[in-house]
Amino acid sequence: MSVSNGIITAPVSISDIQNAIGVAGGGDLATLCVSNNINPWAKYKPVRRQVIDTVDGQWDRSNNCWLSSAHWWKQTQAGSATQGGTPVGSCGFHIEYFTGFGSYNTSGTFAYKLINGLLGWTYEKPAGGSQSPYRQQDFAQYYHNAIQPYGELGTNEYHLNNQDKVTFQWDLPISQYPALNLALSDFAIGNQSLQSFHLGVILWDNSTSKVFISSGTFGSGDINIETDSDQSLAIKGTARQRTWNLMPFFSLNTDYNQTGIFISMANVSPSQITIMMHGSIYCMVMAEFNQAGTTISYTIDIVNETTSPRTNASVYVEIKKIPASSSTPPEEWSGDVYHNTITQTIAASTTTQIQGTASVSYDQDYIYWIMARVESVAESTSGYEQVDADIFRP
Repeated sequence: MSVSNGIITAPVSISDIQNAIGVAGGGDLATLCVSNNINPWAKYKPVRRQVIDTVDGQWDRSNNCWLSSAHWWKQTQAGSATQGGTPVGSCGFHIEYFTGFGSYNTSGTFAYKLINGLLGWTYEKPAGGSQSPYRQQDFAQYYHNAIQPYGELGTNEYHLNNQDKVTFQWDLPISQYPALNLALSDFAIGNQSLQSFHLGVILWDNSTSKVFISSGTFGSGDINIETDSDQSLAIKGTARQRTWNLMPFFSLNTDYNQTGIFISMANVSPSQITIMMHGSIYCMVMAEFNQAGTTISYTIDIVNETTSPRTNASVYVEIKKIPASSSTPPEEWSGDVYHNTITQTIAASTTTQIQGTASVSYDQDYIYWIMARVESVAESTSGYEQVDADIFRP
């Protein structure tokens, strides 16, 4: 019938599918059902199922949409697993899971495969024939702008706090049309809903590894991870900052040494993070674009662990933009789109907060980074933090 905001409205035509997934001209149903342009995070999309007609009692004929009780898209059959009475399944993916964590340097274990990129989620499209037919109706209410439902790491630079701990913050995404977007509660792995899993991260370098798991679950919304007190997170030899590789994962338990269920995340590559030894004064900064994409609002928290205030301190703020396709870290990228020096008295033994705005126009081809530091105070820099532009992401 039509495509609006990346959503196909029933009845579904071949041209609707082509328009939604960006396939120009031509293309029969079989070709479209296996196209690499299909967004696998859409709730309604072609999946492998041994039925000719997906409608089979799950279609609201009066309103021309799927019933709220429809569950074919979860790849569930009669008698399948349920959570709270609701069928759950793999939602079109093949997802490998392990019952033990293992060691990052032991071949064949979950940890080894995780850090070497040997795990992932595979979107299993229909294969054709009577066992897995192509169905045009699978594209009804297909949402091309769906997002992965489990988020990403908030930043790549960290300071130890005064307890020698680090908190890894995880940004949970918000879909524009959540009813058409897969959610963690839709998945069941080992008969366990993914929203009941915890967030885990493994850090490693050329000499050792460390594993941390959140106390809360994805379902609770509290999945930030606080590490143990450990100065070696930031100190290696005489250096007072340390670079790690980091890879997130799902864990059913909070103790990775116990038998449980461990799962990789889809479309996630190792990221490189830096953990710095805290100074007596250090900055933490957060920033986001406004809805119009014309202004960046930022908040700087200046932590002063000394008993002496700093009167009329100079606080420097800088925003850079680098091409989204660039692998160059922001600190090595020349030029900036905004900088400012703010005069601020920093109170003793507490956190002083500065809020400000910068007139910066959003460009989707770039990623924006912000940094703050107290001039003349060693180790006070926040490092570069990514400016939140989630409001513009599909």
